[in-house]
Amino acid sequence: MFFMLFQESPPNLVALFIFIPVFILTEIVLLKIGLMIVKAQERKNFYWVIISFFIQLLVIFFVFLPFILFGIAGEFNGENNPAILLVILLALFVDYNLINMIHRLGAKRSLVVFLLFGIPFIIFANIFGMIVNSI
Repeated sequence: MFFMLFQESPPNLVALFIFIPVFILTEIVLLKIGLMIVKAQERKNFYWVIISFFIQLLVIFFVFLPFILFGIAGEFNGENNPAILLVILLALFVDYNLINMIHRLGAKRSLVVFLLFGIPFIIFANIFGMIVNSI
């Protein structure tokens, strides 16, 4: 966010300040709905859903941290790098297993919650990338 200050056009912070809370609330609600659909037995209240969301968000952030640092340093030129695909698959696999570990759902029920949580997460990430790139 700090490096956006040095760009030629002023940053569109209003879009970010509206988009980020909508993203967080939507993902928390979808995670809770997913846990209700599969009838989770453990750690299904909002306290654990919020903790689970932020744990998943931090783990995905740390998996992508090398690419973020390369982007800030200017070394990542946006080429179709096969390492990005591997990192995305690794992040999805880790997120699926985190849902399974935290809520103790089992493989099949965890997949349902993961899809209900993961697909909108990917859509929001693409929209967030477009907002940041348009700044």
